[in-house]
Amino acid sequence: MTTLLKGMERIEEARERITGSSFMAGLFEGRPNFDLLCPPDEPPEEREAGETYCKKMEAFLRSEVDPDEIERTAKIPAQVLKGLFDLGAFGMKIPKQYGGLGFSYKNYGRVLTVMASWSNILSLTVAVPQSIGIAIPILLFGNDAQKTKYLPRVAREDISAFALTEPLTGSDAANIRTEAVLDQTGSHFTVNGEKIWCTNGPIARYLTLIARVPVQRAQRDGKPVWTPVRESNRAEDHVPTAFILDMTTAGVQVRQRCQFEGCRGIENGHLIFRDVQVPVDNVIGEIGKGLRYAFTILNVGRAISVPALCLGMAKQAWQPTLDRANSRLTFGRPIGERQTQQMRIGHMATTLFAME
Repeated sequence: MTTLLKGMERIEEARERITGSSFMAGLFEGRPNFDLLCPPDEPPEEREAGETYCKKMEAFLRSEVDPDEIERTAKIPAQVLKGLFDLGAFGMKIPKQYGGLGFSYKNYGRVLTVMASWSNILSLTVAVPQSIGIAIPILLFGNDAQKTKYLPRVAREDISAFALTEPLTGSDAANIRTEAVLDQTGSHFTVNGEKIWCTNGPIARYLTLIARVPVQRAQRDGKPVWTPVRESNRAEDHVPTAFILDMTTAGVQVRQRCQFEGCRGIENGHLIFRDVQVPVDNVIGEIGKGLRYAFTILNVGRAISVPALCLGMAKQAWQPTLDRANSRLTFGRPIGERQTQQMRIGHMATTLFAME
């Protein structure tokens, strides 16, 4: 119980504090601010760039991607992944100075919707590196050296993933057991533990790893900070910290690939870490703030990526529905001419419009 309560306290500490008002909060209080439902007008050149890219992506999907094959074989063909890298799809949210496309979140969402309307697997595979993979954590919390070294790689050639959940730690994320202990030289952390449900894990080159670090309290510039210790039993506490992990490092093992109905082509794995050496330069941000960073980047996926995927998948069902309504005959007439079916199709169309 003590561990659970401590974990809950740590999670609450890691949450971002509300700095503004939301539409739903105002609605609940009886003072809705409808301006919050209408985002600022998009610059014409930005919208044009997004529309042009969406057409390019749609052409690629139609000519190069067989979604049924991906579902049958549970594998994304290598040439498809290469084609997506060539299009810059893995670097949509990475600034141009680091080799990315520098898209806005709106254009990023548009592209994910187009992809998900053709193959939800491809959309998921592209979305993960740009929300919870290493790109966004480095952009938001990393240093210049990390940005220069890693962002061009994940924009053009390497896939990344995210590792937080463990077999015995799910929603109580503060109680993770994977540990990163500073070695005697002070140059590396030694990581031991395991992670599960790591989307892109089996094919990723880099990983955003959240692990607990044994620490003691110290003072820096008059402020309290956590300092890593070399022996876990001498620690005052163990604090979640974010790392960039190279999956080619000795000691990293993909124990198994997890399978999902409806997403058979997704690469999701159970990862094992045995004495994995991670350079101290690969710490993202500050020691002890890994959970806060994790919640921040997870919000990118929850607020942008997942809704865009859901919209695309809903659109995927739209055309077959119309085709069926026009081809299925009852009493000599297409069922699409029946008022009951027209109401259903109309409801589907308005729902899609509202989602978009």
